[in-house]
Amino acid sequence: MATVDVGTNNQVTVTVPHLDGAGVPQTVFKGSQRPYTKECVLIIDRVTGEITLEKLSSNIHNIQSKPFMATSFRTTYRLN
Repeated sequence: MATVDVGTNNQVTVTVPHLDGAGVPQTVFKGSQRPYTKECVLIIDRVTGEITLEKLSSNIHNIQSKPFMATSFRTTYRLN
């Protein structure tokens, strides 16, 4: 299971395990967290028809750590 750790100064580490036999045990992304003030996401469950509006609290910008080629992605987590 992947883990998200928030440390001092809003530093974030995301660790994603690989499947057995992948050659490396995990990929680690490191980045920083910034607060959101007015951002929301609308979630629609097409099976049940349920609609949920979630207020987002933080934006986390992560960059893949070495030794792999650096890639960047932006993701948003609800950290309440």
